Amino acid sequence: LQVEMAPGRPFYVIGDVHGCLPQMQTALERIDDDIEANDVTDPALVLLGDYVDRGPNSAQVLDELIHLSLSNPDDVICLMGNHERMMLDFLDTPLKAGPRWLRFGGIETLESFGITGIAQGADPEQLYETCEELWDALPEGTEPWLRALPLRWSSGNLHCVHAALDPARSISQQSQDVMLW
Repeated sequence: LQVEMAPGRPFYVIGDVHGCLPQMQTALERIDDDIEANDVTDPALVLLGDYVDRGPNSAQVLDELIHLSLSNPDDVICLMGNHERMMLDFLDTPLKAGPRWLRFGGIETLESFGITGIAQGADPEQLYETCEELWDALPEGTEPWLRALPLRWSSGNLHCVHAALDPARSISQQSQDVMLW
């Protein structure tokens, strides 16, 4: 079955920034150049999650995206990725979620917030202390912004998510796990 894509408005998509601020800024500049060169009317910008972990600038990426999305909420849409979910899980249950998050880039995110000295295999006391340090280091509004990130954005018959959609289910019946992981 061939379905013609029919978005309700033009949009640009950026996926998996992973703490790489210069690369994200380059992508945003290219999008701005394309909008200007092609006289694109009413474009949306959709970021597909995974703003944190792995790269060195997670804190700065979050700061820029929070500013962009709050100043243009109808035009800049930030979705949640599994790395934001792991970070929030660490804030909620550091002993349970910490080891996994640290293995998959959490150490780099912590370092971007000025938190050092934690390593994979950290003991429970280190995990609790690091969690408290992260709570203290997060700028006001960051944690609620992360929790409020939607899992999907739709325009016309196109749908954007971080990971995947189950083709056997309608868009309204998608599993959060499939969309995130």
